[in-house]
Amino acid sequence: MAEARITEVCGGVLAKLVEVITPAAPDQVEAAYAATDVLETLDGKRVRVYPVKYGEAARLARYRVHNEYTVAVVVEVPYLAAASAGSDGAVPPAWVNDQIAWVEANVYGPLNTSFVHAEDGLLLDALTCWTCAVSVVYDWQRLAEEKLFVSIVEVAYREGGVS
Repeated sequence: MAEARITEVCGGVLAKLVEVITPAAPDQVEAAYAATDVLETLDGKRVRVYPVKYGEAARLARYRVHNEYTVAVVVEVPYLAAASAGSDGAVPPAWVNDQIAWVEANVYGPLNTSFVHAEDGLLLDALTCWTCAVSVVYDWQRLAEEKLFVSIVEVAYREGGVS
């Protein structure tokens, strides 16, 4: 049985992120896959890719449509200093700012190719990034209660001319 296209899109997004996040030195970051949609780094960052929705985005002609596939990339970073003895209170703003910058540099930036229509900007050699947005910069409740930074980037890809 063939994979659903949305599943292929999730796999393509994860593969692109693995290329960006995994440094040349393999001892610094290890991609440990608990499932097919998870990238985990040695410093505790977890990147998960989830399908959000898919469907016809625009009708080009009677029998031709643009299909759109939207995925969510969820980044989770535990504040490890909270686990040490005598460490209580709020997470330092500088640490939060560092995580926001990491998401922008390693997830949002590489995935946001909405103005690139050349072959090297296509996902799976056929999908154009249509929109890319950080829908949750960070979940302040989870940060306060669980000392867990959670950010969500949503990306929509279009595949055109399907008959």
